[in-house]
Amino acid sequence: MQKSYLNLVSLYYAVFSLVAVLGISIILFQTPAYAVSKWQLNYNKAVGFLKIKKYNSALKFAETSLKENKNPYTLQLNGNILQFLKKYKKSNYYFKKSLALIITKVNKKGGNDKKTENFIKVIKNNIGVNYLLAGNRQLKKKNIKDAINNYKKGLAFANKKHLTDDLMINAAISYENINKFKPAIYYSKKVVANNPKNAFGYFVKGRAEYGLNELNPSIADLKTAVKLSPSDKLFKTALKLVEKKKNAKKS
Repeated sequence: MQKSYLNLVSLYYAVFSLVAVLGISIILFQTPAYAVSKWQLNYNKAVGFLKIKKYNSALKFAETSLKENKNPYTLQLNGNILQFLKKYKKSNYYFKKSLALIITKVNKKGGNDKKTENFIKVIKNNIGVNYLLAGNRQLKKKNIKDAINNYKKGLAFANKKHLTDDLMINAAISYENINKFKPAIYYSKKVVANNPKNAFGYFVKGRAEYGLNELNPSIADLKTAVKLSPSDKLFKTALKLVEKKKNAKKS
């Protein structure tokens, strides 16, 4: 269950991250060749390699571009490429440097425009993505406390609904793994409040309630999960288990 879900999350956010960086590069550097500086040329070469998934080559040109001109965009590009290379900690180092530089510029100007505002949102989301993926890695290794720590850090940056939901649901899964059912309910409850059609959120919430022996709420949430995703055998199995326990108590 967890493995397939986490893989889907990783795939979704890899695509999200690529779209983010390519969009910004197109906005910035579609200028005549004679007007493009050396660092921009290397930046564009890095983006070209990124498009065809040659990440090591992309990183080489991105690092050169960064040495030539350390700015929010060269820092961000390095962060994106490192994200694809699954070097999440180092990636976040560059994203945070990029964020700090752009915020400093905004403060000096006394305000920001729409493009800068969107750039800040993208950077923050990419930081959140890295914490999500780093947390997923730790969760798969059963390093639950490290996973939870990453998910919580990610929530401090994420501003995309899907991203915050995935960080919270994975935090809930992690807590449920170590039998800390109340925080598992806390996070899964937030997920279903944000998205009442999130079947997995109801499933995790129902499991956590079962862990606290709260059988009626558990059955209600698992029934909702089954209703939202009727083909999911996992949800049906969990519901039958709780109903069986409730019926055994009656007899």
